[in-house]
Order: sequence, then structure tokens, then C-alpha cells
Amino acid sequence: MEEKFTRLEWLKHYSEHIENIIDSEPFLSMVCLSVGIEFLGKLHCDDKATSNYSGKQNFESALTHFESLKKYSNQELYKLVRCGLAHSISIEEGIVVTTAEESSLSSTPIKLNVKQFFKDFNNAIADAEKSAKTSDVMSNDYVSVIDGLATGKTTTISVLINDKNE
Repeated sequence: MEEKFTRLEWLKHYSEHIENIIDSEPFLSMVCLSVGIEFLGKLHCDDKATSNYSGKQNFESALTHFESLKKYSNQELYKLVRCGLAHSISIEEGIVVTTAEESSLSSTPIKLNVKQFFKDFNNAIADAEKSAKTSDVMSNDYVSVIDGLATGKTTTISVLINDKNE
């Protein structure tokens, strides 16, 4: 059975998977959230959603465009969280990722509550969904998940290339 997703549907599906691990794996969920924010920013700033814009530009675009994420802009989260997690499986010095304390973006070190960050990410997805009806980037097929066809031990995921520029 094949299930197709638009970019926005895929992002929502992706968020559901993060929700499944946030309580048991809050640190790993931060990896997923930071990648999801970068993808959300890419959808916002790039009308083709396949170009080679920088990850930092995409990440910052999401933080400055979506109301629920604006409080995180100008906090160097790309450097402190996204890059550290993606490149060395660790956050940088200057930030504490927590589930026990409230976020405090003006403290030293910054405190970032994973569950609040997840909630704000989902609010940004909801905002993106409101504009998706007028955006081919968000509403065209993007990913196809094919059950029963496996690569190793994982379900095969294939990216559909339907962009006008290709």
C-alpha cells in the first residue's frame, strides 16, 4: 500500500512521530524539532522547496515568520541547538534543554523547554496550513511511503519530484 503526502501533510505526519517520542526521548525529539523547523522555514522562504538555500537561512526564516516561533529568533538556536545536534549529537554550551523547567530565553544559559518548543512548532505548522491552500509548494505531492517494500529494516520512503523547475 502506498500513501502519498504533500509537504505540509508530511510535516504534520513527522510531528506526530515526534509527539510519540517526546516524553521518552526529549533530547532526540530536539533533533527532530530543529530539523522540522528548518524544513518549515524552507517551505516558507523557497517557492521551489528544493533549492540549496542554507540551513541557517531556512531555520531563521521559520523563527522570524511564524508567530509562535518568533520568541526564539535572535537566540542563536541554530548554532546552539541545530548545529550541535546535527554535527556532534550534543547541544552547544550556553543552552539547557529541559522538560522540568519553563523556557527562559533571557537567562544565562538559555533554558529551552522541549514540550513548549514542540507546542510552538505545531502552532507554526497550523499557521502554515492556513496559507497552504494558495501555495503549490505546500500542497503538491512530496513523499510517498510504500508499506511492504523495505530497504534493510525500514519502510521505503521515496521523494516525488513534481516541482516545476525539474
